[in-house]
Amino acid sequence: MITEEMTGNLGKSFKRIANEEDFPGYCLSVIQDPIEPKLVFAGTEHGLYISFDKGENWNHWNGGYPNVSTMDMKIQERESDLIIGTFGRAAYVLDNIDPFRAMVKKGEQSWKNDSLVTFEIPDAYMASNKRLGLTFTGDAYYEGENRPTGARIYTYFNASGKEESTEGKMRVFNSNGDTIRTRKVDLKDGVNYLVWWLDQKSVRQADVPKPKKEKEFGRRPVLPGEYTVEISVGDLKSSQKVVVKSDPRLTVTLSDLQKRQDRFDQVEGLMAKVTEMADGLRENKATIKRVNGLLPTEKDSSEKSLVKTGKELDKQMQTFLDEIIGKQNVKGIFRNSDIVTAKINNSLWTAWGSLAGNQQAFNNYYTKAESAYNEVKSRVDEFIANEWSNYKKSVEATDFDLFRE
Repeated sequence: MITEEMTGNLGKSFKRIANEEDFPGYCLSVIQDPIEPKLVFAGTEHGLYISFDKGENWNHWNGGYPNVSTMDMKIQERESDLIIGTFGRAAYVLDNIDPFRAMVKKGEQSWKNDSLVTFEIPDAYMASNKRLGLTFTGDAYYEGENRPTGARIYTYFNASGKEESTEGKMRVFNSNGDTIRTRKVDLKDGVNYLVWWLDQKSVRQADVPKPKKEKEFGRRPVLPGEYTVEISVGDLKSSQKVVVKSDPRLTVTLSDLQKRQDRFDQVEGLMAKVTEMADGLRENKATIKRVNGLLPTEKDSSEKSLVKTGKELDKQMQTFLDEIIGKQNVKGIFRNSDIVTAKINNSLWTAWGSLAGNQQAFNNYYTKAESAYNEVKSRVDEFIANEWSNYKKSVEATDFDLFRE
């Protein structure tokens, strides 16, 4: 039998707020939010239940939390986290219950009638995480799961009970209103937990072929400041501002971080050129394949010559690609520090790790990368102007023309 009661007069009398019709099994723990008294959490034999109206109605919470005996709960006031102790299943932390408080303020039925609501986003810190001890732990070393080092976003989506996820978009804008990051998100019916990793769009790496559908690449960190996160599904949009702060444990100034951004600009500008060169070589290789596919099975001497020339050019372009991005689809761990992208990544890692310092090391790595790019590019340009140009003329002399626009 469930025996959960609440008092409003310091224990002189109690009113039952839950029974067996609200949730199954015994109630093992209960805690009332000190900020929003109508928000009540009940730990039961079969998981966690939440009430937004002081026990009038209960909702089963199973978002990442198992149906286990919930023995005790505490609210961490500074971070607004709910700490949960279970029987035999360790401890859990329900990050940031502020969205629940917002639901209570607005009223459960009111926010349930909304189609898309993004709740207030807490400040996000660009935490610097360093691994101590083992680097590759495998299954020999246990580590607990850390909270994501990004902006924690809670969004309510009313999908009218639809079980399947609905595709939406997350857009991030800087203080000037420029879109700095766009990516797809999957939204389910109810409250969704999303993360923006405090990154902005960056250039595609040269070893990644051009995607058939438009795709944005991230990873590059933003600067501390105020940003706007917008979640959209179709015509529905909901946004909140978020303040990004640097790690308070580090003695890093905004000027230091800006210098690192300048290095990123420099490295990504070079990578964009290398990627463009690699894309051109890959497209030319695909053209040779299409030409060979259009040739008849019974080939005359000129067509045989065209196939032979195509094979030679394909081999030469593959040699260029191997110099730029290295051999692909190689089994095992294979590293080649002499390829162009490896030299660029050396300067990129220096930009990541040294912030404003170690300018000489960055300059050395970048100079080597730029020199490697220029050396390969001069040979590729000569190849395109001569061998590839002659091949195009040979193809244009046939009955079909892949190059005619």
